[in-house]
Amino acid sequence: MDPVLYGPPGLPEHTLGWEVMDWCSRYLQNIDGRRWVFTIEQARFVAWWYAIDETGAWLYRRGILRRMKGWGKDPLAAILSIVEWIGPCRFGGWHADGSPIAVREPAAWIQVAASTATQAEQNTMSLFPALIPRPMQRDLGLRLGIKACWAPGRRRIQSVSNSSRGLEGSRPTFCLAGETQHWVSGNGGLRLAEVINRNLAKSPAGRARSLAITNAHMDGEGSVAELDWAARDAEDVLYDSREAPADLDLTDDMDVLAGIIAARGDSYWIDAKRVLQEFRDPATDEALGVRFFHNRIVAGSGRWMDPSTWAAAAVDERAPEDGRRITLGFDGSRTRDATALVGTDLETGYQWVIGAWERDWSQAEWEVPADEVHQLVRETREAWRVMRFYADPSWWEESLSSWQAEFERPDGKAVVAAWYTGGGRITRMARSVRAYLDAVETGGVVHERNPRFDAHVLAAHKEILRGRAGEDGLHTIRKASRSSLESIDIAMAAVLSWQACLDARAQGDLEETEVVPLRVWLPPDV
Repeated sequence: MDPVLYGPPGLPEHTLGWEVMDWCSRYLQNIDGRRWVFTIEQARFVAWWYAIDETGAWLYRRGILRRMKGWGKDPLAAILSIVEWIGPCRFGGWHADGSPIAVREPAAWIQVAASTATQAEQNTMSLFPALIPRPMQRDLGLRLGIKACWAPGRRRIQSVSNSSRGLEGSRPTFCLAGETQHWVSGNGGLRLAEVINRNLAKSPAGRARSLAITNAHMDGEGSVAELDWAARDAEDVLYDSREAPADLDLTDDMDVLAGIIAARGDSYWIDAKRVLQEFRDPATDEALGVRFFHNRIVAGSGRWMDPSTWAAAAVDERAPEDGRRITLGFDGSRTRDATALVGTDLETGYQWVIGAWERDWSQAEWEVPADEVHQLVRETREAWRVMRFYADPSWWEESLSSWQAEFERPDGKAVVAAWYTGGGRITRMARSVRAYLDAVETGGVVHERNPRFDAHVLAAHKEILRGRAGEDGLHTIRKASRSSLESIDIAMAAVLSWQACLDARAQGDLEETEVVPLRVWLPPDV
């Protein structure tokens, strides 16, 4: 079975890769102590990664290596990080036979980046002592640590993450971005990638580059790996991937096994039959198995909102004019996740994020600025005619009580109501979730173009309710897992805001006209 391949065919005309590979085989070792030897597949990638043009300039500004779980991305990435640190990795002229000369980077500053410091240290930094023989460490005066490694001349390798302080403004010569399928908005991954790219862009003559290693990402999650996938056809981006064909019968063990073999390539250490057992384990989600073991990009099986459906409901509009009739939805916490206030135009069904407060996961302690929330709620009340306001009172009971006292309507109807998103009211919430999804799919709801709005909605997963006779498929929404750093509070607030809109329309608020008091004009006494 032929794999699906992404990347340039053949071999480059000019590359520093041959000298890089020769140096690695001479001086470095595998984690079992034997001499390091590249597989043919690894060697082809190294040749293209170090490809240059006739002037000695890099062909590729950055690269992405996407492979199945267990292929050996981390050891290869660690080897290339060592090359960038103390090995021949920069163009130094031409040999007499026309082949390029590779020389050392004199001011090497390598950054090993991950969404968390622990991931960077465990996946890559911990490999350096095993890959560099002890005699070589001693002879070159290398100091190897779990957070930083040093060589004479202040050449260093540094572990960085979204919590690293002072990352902005650094001038690395090479950055390894690990497991970018986990770099998302909720854990600061997108911001980390932006800072790294800005820092690398300051390098003279484009010498500094970044290499990302990743498994197949979850489609629609908005990860850095997904952004890299969108850029795969750019001329200065090396996107290298090997995956199983898409037309396999996942109920057939032989097809699944063939897909594993196709995706593993020449990584002979992967036991395909053992991986098949993992694929078939009842605890393994099928979509996850396809991503990890077939290296194919798929959407999570538990996803609530289809990304294309959500994108189709986006419109280029701004918040409604002051004085328009609107409804509000509010959901949030105090110290974890996010807090959000979403508005819905009563007449058009247009939704926008009025306010959102997301946790900065680089901070050990964080709390929603309640004063800011209250101030924005007051400003919203003053700017628009709020007909209904549904809020989850969890963690915000006192605030909800004060809002109930502050909001009023001329007709005496209540504006603010508690709307629990879980607990004993879960069935009511699930019906609201279903109504919202139906409205998005049919065009009843449209929304602003807002990356944070998108991220929260697309991070939501279905939570099926069991035993509801006559209501097949009834579900609410949840995070991907309790430990997930992605938030869905804006999505929850949007559902509540839409439910408030439906109820307001049902009560005739859409047809409400301004009540003008009867005034009788009497002429002045003559």
